[in-house]
Amino acid sequence: MKQFLVKQRFTFGGEKFNIQDNFGQLAYQVKGSFLEIPKRFTVTNDQGIEICQITKKVFSFL
Repeated sequence: MKQFLVKQRFTFGGEKFNIQDNFGQLAYQVKGSFLEIPKRFTVTNDQGIEICQITKKVFSFL
């Protein structure tokens, strides 16, 4: 089973997460805008290639 370590950093322009494997090597990087609504995160692999985008839903009605 693979294990990952997530480290979060806040910068003036947004949020940044580094995801490392169990050897301490960078596996993925997640970048998101701090002020953007809805929040949008971009996931890239260790080579900087975009893997996916994640959009956080603001709210919804049942």
